[in-house]
Amino acid sequence: MGAPREPETEALAFGSLIHTTFEAVTNQNLNDDVAVKLFLSELDRYGLPVEVSQKLRERGPGDLMVALNEFREILHQGKAEVNFGPEKISIEGVPVTGKIDHLIVDEAKKTIEIYDFKTAQYQKDDWHKSTKLYKYMLQLLFYKLLLIFLKSLM
Repeated sequence: MGAPREPETEALAFGSLIHTTFEAVTNQNLNDDVAVKLFLSELDRYGLPVEVSQKLRERGPGDLMVALNEFREILHQGKAEVNFGPEKISIEGVPVTGKIDHLIVDEAKKTIEIYDFKTAQYQKDDWHKSTKLYKYMLQLLFYKLLLIFLKSLM
């Protein structure tokens, strides 16, 4: 069943569409044109109010292209949307579920790069000057601890 979901907003829909598109770029090795078409076709499935859908249709492809240009190398390697729910992890009886946006495992260097893509407005502050960025940093540290824990189980 899961926790209650927030009502779909423009920002949440945009974030979901970007994550869905990034996952497909990684898993299906999509080029930019196909990625934009996927973004738009997924947008049609959301059933958003017409004005919200139109805003995303107008801004989405351009924003997506900027992101694809920035993250192209990352997206074409590694694993997308890594779900750790099936591991049945719990902390003091509380289940830990969710997905890590993107992982790149380098067996030779024995490293794992964790990527958590954010689609909110760009923050110019350093993480220690912004509550929002500080929370993002804590989220990444939690992912790191989780991966260390998972590795210890293997």
